[in-house]
Amino acid sequence: MSNLKQVKLLTQMWNTLDVSPIENHLSNEIEYSSAWVVLSIKGKYDFLDFMTKKLKTIHTGKENGLITFLATVIKIKGIKNQYFVELTYELKDENKEILIRVEVKSNLITSIHLFPKSTELVTIKFK
Repeated sequence: MSNLKQVKLLTQMWNTLDVSPIENHLSNEIEYSSAWVVLSIKGKYDFLDFMTKKLKTIHTGKENGLITFLATVIKIKGIKNQYFVELTYELKDENKEILIRVEVKSNLITSIHLFPKSTELVTIKFK
């Protein structure tokens, strides 16, 4: 089963800086982890609280011209039925690329994992 629908919703969340596109598509037991965060966040309401605050901080940075930010849907060659979110942003003249893996069960997002994008990956961008 493909995760494209959920990845598109997550991409919309990042680009609008608003959790509402994914709110009804999250498992109650969702787990969020990041290479930049020591502990994972577990549970729908803890995740939504954390992500709302994170997106508000990013929104403030965008309004003040401190950060540029774009999320896109990508497919990695060789990985079937799996789509990823690619986040690209510039902060303090430093460009970053992050991949987000989204796991789905029964049409609900069960986990979201952020990690640095490897320069060795071959990707295809989707609109």
